[in-house]
Amino acid sequence: MIGHIAFTLIASANIITAEMNAFQAIIKPIGQNNVSGTAVVMTMTDGSLFYGGTFSGLKPNLSNCMAENGCGVHIHAGTGCEDTTSQGAHLYENLDTDPWQTAQYVSDAGGKALVGNSIRIGTMDVAGRAFVVHDEDGSRIGCGILEVDASRMTAYMHSLNNTPGQGGEVMTVSLDETICFAGSASGLSHHSMCNPSETQNGCGAHVHSGTSCENTDTQGGHLYGTPEDPWALVGYSTTSGRGNTIFGDCVYIGSSASEALSKPFIVHEQDGSRAICGLLKRNSNEYSPNTIAWIVIPLVLGFILFVIIFQWKRSKKLCLVELTSQEMHFKTNYTDDPQGHKKKETDFEVV
Repeated sequence: MIGHIAFTLIASANIITAEMNAFQAIIKPIGQNNVSGTAVVMTMTDGSLFYGGTFSGLKPNLSNCMAENGCGVHIHAGTGCEDTTSQGAHLYENLDTDPWQTAQYVSDAGGKALVGNSIRIGTMDVAGRAFVVHDEDGSRIGCGILEVDASRMTAYMHSLNNTPGQGGEVMTVSLDETICFAGSASGLSHHSMCNPSETQNGCGAHVHSGTSCENTDTQGGHLYGTPEDPWALVGYSTTSGRGNTIFGDCVYIGSSASEALSKPFIVHEQDGSRAICGLLKRNSNEYSPNTIAWIVIPLVLGFILFVIIFQWKRSKKLCLVELTSQEMHFKTNYTDDPQGHKKKETDFEVV
């Protein structure tokens, strides 16, 4: 059994505006060892990062390593893997403590590890950075450079029950027979506390085997080729007071992860019912709802402002033209004041 670490975060109550992106790093050994694998990093909509991947060639049965950086999997600030100088130190900004101190893998009897977790490091600038794998004693044993993953898939999810405010976005990366995914959902039950071991599919977040989101028949069951369902306990654990949540994981499905293309991704409610759904598609020129909103809204507001200014200037011009196109007749009168002096009075009329 491959070591497995899952994560869940409660989404912020603030409006989510950040865009998601995915990166991969091919891990190669440092020094005399056989470490290899693929690291995955995804920038999340709430400003956090998902990190994970598959790793092999590790020492077997490692967990809870006590040494500094022991069994660590970290993004480093450097942009090379040649030596410790080019790799740099852990990547984080504007934080009092190093958030990578607890980021570890758990290896199985064969020296393999499957990692999926989240972290906040104060920056989303991860492209071109070094992803480093550490040994039990904290030494650096593997490294790769993070590059944008053009093969990622994305699903923009909608409510299956026409519930106002329900929706979400998820991104997946395929690693041979493993699917790594991260996403966000909104409009779910408020303050959910989930225990999928007691409630089947409760708070689940899964790739399904169907072909559409139309109904349960076309959505199908979970996508996997292993003897047991690897999705059974995968999902989120809590929601915020507004029903928002962030989720992510890496799941070994026992068949080609590329089969997820055009499959439904479904997020379940606390009671296990299916809440939101979207079809996974290759990233293309399609824009997410967040991107569309941040493009369209400024354009609309700019157009409205242009119309207001144009009409204001036009009305001033028309008023000036109207005044200058009219004749003004002046008339002068002389009257006597009480002292007998002549007083000049000038009047005019517009005709």
